Amino acid sequence: RDEYSAASAPAAPAFKAMELEVAQRIARETALAAIGSEDELDLDSPLMDMGLDSLSAIAFREQLISSSGLKVPSSLVFDYPSLQAIAEYLVEVSAESPAGI
Repeated sequence: RDEYSAASAPAAPAFKAMELEVAQRIARETALAAIGSEDELDLDSPLMDMGLDSLSAIAFREQLISSSGLKVPSSLVFDYPSLQAIAEYLVEVSAESPAGI
């Protein structure tokens, strides 16, 4: 019989929030794909000023959900207009989500 039972095992660590740098990378790469650009995007500039339109905003959101595994509101780019704001939102949501979802 195994003396190391689940009862004596150390507790699993709580879900770790996404790091800001990871969230920034996910947001930036997803925006580049949605906009169809290879140019560097400024984290603090509004996405709509960088070429994101209503159709690409939908694609951006869907890809962000797929890439991050997090719930993302349909109003994301209006509520969080810059990549930095979106990255901070992803970090916050990942910290609140027990399984990242």
